[in-house]
Amino acid sequence: RLRKIVTPEFTMRRLARLEPMISEIVDSRLDALAAEGSGADLAKHLAFPVPFQTICALLGLDFEDRDAFEKLGSARFDATNGGAAAFGAVSEQREFLFATVAKQRKEPGPGLIGQILLDEGDMISDVDLAGLADGVFAGGFETTAGMIALGTIVLLRDPAYADMIRNGSQEDVDRVVEELLRYLSVVQVAFPRFAKQDMALFGKKVKAGDVVLASLSGANRDPE
Repeated sequence: RLRKIVTPEFTMRRLARLEPMISEIVDSRLDALAAEGSGADLAKHLAFPVPFQTICALLGLDFEDRDAFEKLGSARFDATNGGAAAFGAVSEQREFLFATVAKQRKEPGPGLIGQILLDEGDMISDVDLAGLADGVFAGGFETTAGMIALGTIVLLRDPAYADMIRNGSQEDVDRVVEELLRYLSVVQVAFPRFAKQDMALFGKKVKAGDVVLASLSGANRDPE
């Protein structure tokens, strides 16, 4: 039910409207990176700000809220302080999104949260909409930052592919990006699935209630 609400916002036609905004964000972050000179931190100045600013704009978050949201977003993916700290950041970020949704219910903003509220009204609860917003952030922030940073490392280590990105056709660029997605597998494990009934899965017996996990990095390297 919730997926049907958010899926139309991610069609190619609707996403195409975001391209000028994303290009502007990327250009500004590249300028900031260049201004730092030799030895600049790619993750700090480009890899993390690009997806963060894009998702904030996509969701329609107010500028004054973004600093607090960014601190919580970084903390939820930081394992250096233990799992409890990360889970605490997740909880705080969800509370932040609850407050954002409640505020936009009175005055819908220009982004995804506001549009869903205009379309669905009281048919969607604050909890469900905050959960959708949290899913967009969790799915797009760390993954994209990782792809930008790690993909750059891969290209720097292989000048031939770096040259293909710089000087090749759009088809060459698309092929390299697709291969980087496979090679890096920035999402390591698929969402867990639970069997509703006994079944045979690829020749293995799975009982009702069993959890099934797929290793995406393994699948991306398995010749079969």
